[in-house]
Amino acid sequence: MGLRSGEFGKPELVQKPTREAERIFQGFAAAKPRAEDAYDAARRFLRGQELDSWQRDLVASAIGEPIRERDGAMVLGARGFPALLGLYESEAKRGELWRLTWHGLLYSYFNFDPNLAKDDATRSGWEALRAFLQRTWPLIDQQSGRQQVPDWVNVLRREPEVLSPRPVDKYSAAYLRGETAPTDQLATDLGIPPSSWLWHALVLAVVRHATAQSDTEFRRLIPQLLKLIRTLTSQIAGTRIGAGFRLFFEAIM
Repeated sequence: MGLRSGEFGKPELVQKPTREAERIFQGFAAAKPRAEDAYDAARRFLRGQELDSWQRDLVASAIGEPIRERDGAMVLGARGFPALLGLYESEAKRGELWRLTWHGLLYSYFNFDPNLAKDDATRSGWEALRAFLQRTWPLIDQQSGRQQVPDWVNVLRREPEVLSPRPVDKYSAAYLRGETAPTDQLATDLGIPPSSWLWHALVLAVVRHATAQSDTEFRRLIPQLLKLIRTLTSQIAGTRIGAGFRLFFEAIM
């Protein structure tokens, strides 16, 4: 830790190794399995093959991944997905669900791209995942304790609404005022990509908030509303959701 190179009693001697230890801890606490391994577990699941305990942990990070060999199907839409969620929930209630596995499910929740969902079963699976995360988050929170915890745990402690049926309503009024820092920070802290459903939901929430105002207030908000939609459209222009935003933007213009 470099203590031999200086005198004791100087905090700067331990600050650097402490920061490095914190970086390593946070990296491990939000680590994801190799994409190839998670994908292989998801493919096996869709083929109806039984997964061992390690593969069940791996597949959590890939349940929203389109599987090429199964014509783009996702674990979210599989017939056996409710049973898999039930198994995770039983483990969570017993205090046996690995925190990284739960984080993998959280990653899948935010990374879901509704434009890739081929059927209603997949969309229903995503709703079931959201409900599962909301139900089990108090268990994960309690098990994490109050000592050193991953950054994403602290984020969810501050922002549990992102697991609710209306995950972005809290941010819509501020976003309409041009205060984008809270959502930008949320995306950074939780690793939310531009293709996530969250940005589409945010635009709809902002529009819903604006149209709920009086006619006079709504007219006043129109320039800011259009500016925000342009900004979001530009941010995610290369994604499928970005294409949807462009159509929406053209319609309201």
